[in-house]
Amino acid sequence: MDLMGLATLGVGGFALGTVIGLALRALSKIILYTIGLYLVSLAVLASFGLIVVNWAGIESALSKIFSWIISLTQTDFLTSTGLLGISGLLGTLYGLTRGTVVNTEKNYRFFKRLH
Repeated sequence: MDLMGLATLGVGGFALGTVIGLALRALSKIILYTIGLYLVSLAVLASFGLIVVNWAGIESALSKIFSWIISLTQTDFLTSTGLLGISGLLGTLYGLTRGTVVNTEKNYRFFKRLH
């Protein structure tokens, strides 16, 4: 494969990975807020005595979910896909940690002032 093809795969994989990382970060925030609100509402209702919660069942379900997530990280699927997979993984990590959609350097209250 020529150098231009490798560069296209690397840059394309990184850009696609960044978009996936941004989407995962936004989706994970929504999911985690929803789960947190649900668990808090369960705890409040249980403290009022309105419901009885099987906390051992919730703990076993969460441990199954976490073990499934850990088993996903132990596979070599992304590293065996070559340059596109590795650059896509790096782009996903960048999108999850540092990527942003909105310019946050300028602090606008509600509207941008025109000079």
